[in-house]
Amino acid sequence: MYTDFEKALDKVSHKKLIIKLYGYGIRGKLLEWVKSFLKNRRKLVVMGDIESDWRNILSAVPQGSVLGPLLFVIYINDLPDGLDSIFKMYADDSKVIAESGSKLQDDILKIKEWCDKWSMCLNSSKCKVMHFGRGNPGKEYYIGTGSERVVLEETKAEKDLGVIISSDGKNNRQAIKAVNKANAELGRLRKTFQFFNIKLFKILYPTFIRPHLEFASSVWNNFSKENIKKIENIQKRATKMVIELRALSYEDRLKKLGLTTLEVRRKRCDLIQIYKIKNGIEEVDIDIGGGNQGVYQGRRHDQQITREVMGNVPMRNYSLPNRNATTWNLLPSDIVGADNVNIFKSRIDEHIRLDSLRRSVYRV
Repeated sequence: MYTDFEKALDKVSHKKLIIKLYGYGIRGKLLEWVKSFLKNRRKLVVMGDIESDWRNILSAVPQGSVLGPLLFVIYINDLPDGLDSIFKMYADDSKVIAESGSKLQDDILKIKEWCDKWSMCLNSSKCKVMHFGRGNPGKEYYIGTGSERVVLEETKAEKDLGVIISSDGKNNRQAIKAVNKANAELGRLRKTFQFFNIKLFKILYPTFIRPHLEFASSVWNNFSKENIKKIENIQKRATKMVIELRALSYEDRLKKLGLTTLEVRRKRCDLIQIYKIKNGIEEVDIDIGGGNQGVYQGRRHDQQITREVMGNVPMRNYSLPNRNATTWNLLPSDIVGADNVNIFKSRIDEHIRLDSLRRSVYRV
């Protein structure tokens, strides 16, 4: 379930926020300072030459401030307490993840009770439920009881922290979104600059276009050959904008610009992510080691990844560890055993330069 709070930052009660801060051990002069930060605030509405009366603000954290978002996070921090399901929060974007329909419904009602207690309000028209799995019965879920009961809308795809998550596990929508954004930015650059040389291209392309094609790619880098081609075509067209390189082939243009294909760059991002997970730099709950199933037999180091075969389940078969198991297990021990991320990146880049990773990408 994807939750949405109605006017979340405006609903924070100052009185109840102070109670929570006190409960978290924020007391004395620091608590008095926060009280002073919140009180004696007023607002009015202006439309043209007409102004409303001034009103005292008894709720809401100051938006546009540094402290405001922090106070809001503290205010909702205890929301997951008492829930049986997994609850993920990022600012006012939250989601409940449950394996049981009954548990999910119970937790939805608990969230509603929490909102009633702490003067928050769920926007029932924007709270949505996504069902995963072929055997999922697609049960209806609701907020409230009696006459206030509202059935939640089912969604097949939802934007989750900038990435479109689909109930079927496919990433076509995310790929299309990335291509559309990059195309729009490419069009703006063409209208802004009459011509591109190598120097200008190497400044503008990595800054304004490529980030749209690579944002959070480790999450959605398991798409079809058709989508791979669509994304790669953006870079092909972009490199042709450099006047002195137009007559060259795509591969030669990349060499002149010191670039690699976007497919190789996504593989590089995947490997960096795996390095971070295996070394505890990022706390991601994902099994990328242990056991022997699918481990590359030509063992080169002791940091092997297990490939988990899940039959006809694309979401798992093309997950981060599965799609990178062979490539990772083929890496030399001096790369996977790098002392820190920066050293790992530099050694991976050298590996790419020597074309070993490029060959392994297409072999995998």
